[in-house]
Amino acid sequence: MSIGVLQTVLPAEPLASVESLESLIRDAKAALSFDRTISRRFVHRASVTEVFLTDATVAGPDRFLVGAQLPRNHALYRPERTGQCDFMLLVETVRQAGIFLSHRFHDVPLGHHFIFKALSLHISDPAALRVGCGPLGAVLDVKVVTPAGARNPRRFDARFDMVIEVGGRECARASAGVIVIDDVRYGRLRQRGRIDGTARPAGREASPYGPPRAPRTTGASCAPSPRRRPSPCPPAAGNGGCTSTPRTPATSSTPRTTCPGCCSWRPSGRPPGRRREARH
Repeated sequence: MSIGVLQTVLPAEPLASVESLESLIRDAKAALSFDRTISRRFVHRASVTEVFLTDATVAGPDRFLVGAQLPRNHALYRPERTGQCDFMLLVETVRQAGIFLSHRFHDVPLGHHFIFKALSLHISDPAALRVGCGPLGAVLDVKVVTPAGARNPRRFDARFDMVIEVGGRECARASAGVIVIDDVRYGRLRQRGRIDGTARPAGREASPYGPPRAPRTTGASCAPSPRRRPSPCPPAAGNGGCTSTPRTPATSSTPRTTCPGCCSWRPSGRPPGRRREARH
């Protein structure tokens, strides 16, 4: 099955020294292609403009190199006032890398559902992310960690630890934990709680972020403007919640079965109040 990426498998035999291994890794990074994106199906995107990954290479046992191109500007991910690219652009790139590697190298079938348990991002060198005259070429050095018994035909459990380089400089590290399940298990999870409506389970505390809020806008800002109109969030019958349809405005053209919600992202050093739409 061809998916439009170049695959280079590094030698599996023992290497003479750490320097030899690092030399091979450098050569593999240099060989990554940034000429075209991978197939949108393998990152669960409906539009090719939402795909940032360009290539992938096997770099060792459960170690992979992934190429990505970060656009200068995007309908959702706008450059910061300080000149750096939006950090959420890196978050989306990390998400895509985890999904792509699961499909391409761990035999996860298309159509399975990804549930992200956790995702962290630490930017160590913001200057490397400054937007210039062209898109930024990024390389993700990914180590896939799978617990014992985590691989079976109906479920895949893994953690993706990533080192992100831009222009040959390490600028960030990320980690993403994911569980992948088939349609049957996903349907059971979606069905739980629907019969009982909005009854809160005993002992569950209220969210520290306050009551849920409907997604208001698309783009980098939630402030209403002539170009950004509030997005309707239709109530679900019987439970006061919300549903999502293909016509529901969102920051992504990818079909969804859950309502996109607004989540607060507060990196260190940034004042509260900036909001982003969570992806499902």
